[in-house]
Amino acid sequence: MPEQQNTCLNEVLIRILRGLLQYAGECWPWSSDEHAEEYPTIARLVAEQQEQVHEISDLLTERGVFIEFGTYPTEYTDLHYVSLDYLLDELIQEQRELISDLEQALKDCASDSEAQALLNVIAPQAKQHLDTLSELAAARTADSST
Repeated sequence: MPEQQNTCLNEVLIRILRGLLQYAGECWPWSSDEHAEEYPTIARLVAEQQEQVHEISDLLTERGVFIEFGTYPTEYTDLHYVSLDYLLDELIQEQRELISDLEQALKDCASDSEAQALLNVIAPQAKQHLDTLSELAAARTADSST
């Protein structure tokens, strides 16, 4: 496979693995007891993204590509002790950016049928994750207005 498509896939892997949702899964932001049910939802989204990372890394490994896994951005450390209320807005914004990046990756990998097939599974999942995060935020807004 051309190096450009492999590089593109590796960038998607890093984008997902070192994204804010994965960081949130590790730092567990503060939340009140009344919103404790949100943790399993966030954990599910994190697990689904981890599966995406495994699928990308499996494809790259099959191709003999040295995989870069990246690091979390240092600005995420400022978010370590914030509430889930605050973090949800950040997660939604970052998820929108991820979707845009995935749409670009689909274009960049147009000549790679295996990459296309994988990205055509990941992109809709990212949109579902955005919907789920938006629903969580909307429920919190509704709760705070009552």
